[in-house]
Amino acid sequence: MRLVTILIFLTIAQSILAFNYFDRKIDYWGSDRTTNPPLREKEPDKPNPPAFDWSKYSNPKSDEFFKEGNYTPPKPLMELARNPSDENIRNWFRIIETKNKLMAALQERFTEYLQTNKTTLTEEQKTTVERKVESLEIGNHDVRRFRFRLYFDSSCPHCKNMIATMKELQELGYYVEVHQIDRRVPEYSVPFPIIPASEKDIRERNISSWPTLFVADTTKKLTYRINGYLPQDQVLAILSTK
Repeated sequence: MRLVTILIFLTIAQSILAFNYFDRKIDYWGSDRTTNPPLREKEPDKPNPPAFDWSKYSNPKSDEFFKEGNYTPPKPLMELARNPSDENIRNWFRIIETKNKLMAALQERFTEYLQTNKTTLTEEQKTTVERKVESLEIGNHDVRRFRFRLYFDSSCPHCKNMIATMKELQELGYYVEVHQIDRRVPEYSVPFPIIPASEKDIRERNISSWPTLFVADTTKKLTYRINGYLPQDQVLAILSTK
């Protein structure tokens, strides 16, 4: 009897367990399961930026020492600054002299071209040139007649303005050259080959203040002297009376 009772109990319990298992909702796809987020790959360590190399900019032997932005001075000038020996100074003057001769020949050729090729200018350029010339109110515009030589000092603010006047005269076709009294490198742009003025030249021309402009009149074989800064139109106005 006891054995029969046990068998009946097991049969009922098995039926109940089977019913509960198949009756419940089955999560076939794991949608109700709490999942861990995917593991992120570890990013590679970024290398530290290299330390700033101050030695490149504090050593005169390095070209970076002389570099200003994207501008690097000519190598002969850097060599002269590093070693201003008598031989290097002579070599530097020799280079300047050669450049001046080439620029003088180029300037004369450029003047000839402007005089013989005016028809190559566009109408807009012709109008601009005509208005500029008319505003000067000067009757004599013979660029071959006058030649300009300016003596300047790099520390003189009026000299800087006078160099701008020389540039304007050159753009009109006049021959211009500049002579520097001191030996410092100008802190501003000088759009001409710089000729070092000798002590003999300064003494013979009695240059005691600057800027000093000498104008050679090739027609009358005379030289005119203009002291101090003057704008382009005033310089040409003076020459128109000669």
